[in-house]
Amino acid sequence: EPIKPELITQRIQAIKAGGGVAAVSLTPAGAARFGKTVAEAGADLVFVQATVVSTAHLSPTEISPLDLAAFCADMPMPVILGNCVTYEVALNLMKAGAAAVMVGIGPGAACTSRGVLGIGIPQATAVADCAAARDDFFAETGRYVAIVADGGLVT
Repeated sequence: EPIKPELITQRIQAIKAGGGVAAVSLTPAGAARFGKTVAEAGADLVFVQATVVSTAHLSPTEISPLDLAAFCADMPMPVILGNCVTYEVALNLMKAGAAAVMVGIGPGAACTSRGVLGIGIPQATAVADCAAARDDFFAETGRYVAIVADGGLVT
């Protein structure tokens, strides 16, 4: 079954009606398809997450890449972007409008990115590098962006 936008709306509204915070997680492709639905339904937060997210995303010609800066500007709620592991990518995600940046590629026991794709950075190093980008971004702009360690320290 394809994803049905009306079911997304119903679920967000049910969570909010129950007094909960509606936080929605989307892949970049899902954000392009369902971002408007999520916004109109009144979600409180939206996460755009993939194994690796950057403002320089390349995609096959049949899929238009998500413009993260435009997406963050268009959404009426905070947008959390990730995952990344480097100073440069974290800084670019902040410049694109991220309210928070998720950090980690392949550090946890359940994540297979390191073993399958052969990519990853030790989590403590990744968090330190992304936090340094946050500190520099804050010094330059006065806007504080949270850094969220997403993953364990197993690998």
